[in-house]
Amino acid sequence: MFDLKNGRTKRVSLLFASLTVLAAFAFVMIQANTKIFPQPISAAIIKSSYSPLQANEKLESELITVSRFGFMPLAITRPFKDFVMVIENRTADPELNLTLNRTVGNRPTDKVTDVKLKRGRGNWYAHLNLPPGEYELSEASHPEWKCKITLTPR
Repeated sequence: MFDLKNGRTKRVSLLFASLTVLAAFAFVMIQANTKIFPQPISAAIIKSSYSPLQANEKLESELITVSRFGFMPLAITRPFKDFVMVIENRTADPELNLTLNRTVGNRPTDKVTDVKLKRGRGNWYAHLNLPPGEYELSEASHPEWKCKITLTPR
């Protein structure tokens, strides 16, 4: 059918085989990527006073980056309304155990959520609707790392 002694036929066959191997490799990498880096975990903290966003309102977000130096920013003050909290892991630690607590005075009292971030697993985000007050984000292995979050009344 094909004359493999012909130089042009050999080149076309080699090109076809190379493209087939490349396509198979790309397919395997795409499949592996979805297993290695799953979609971020999303948790909703919904209170009984929850009111859906109006059509003209925009959902705001707060970005907190965790590096080898701790949280950045150290404090966030924002008006009371629902928002998305995004935590970006830029540490070399194999796992971070984060806790968001409501604080009364200087002591954490009510746990809002726990977050486990593994290195290389991307960021974490949550849609939060918390009542006004003070909150503290901390990391279990680094007690000096704290981010104070203050939600003011409207």
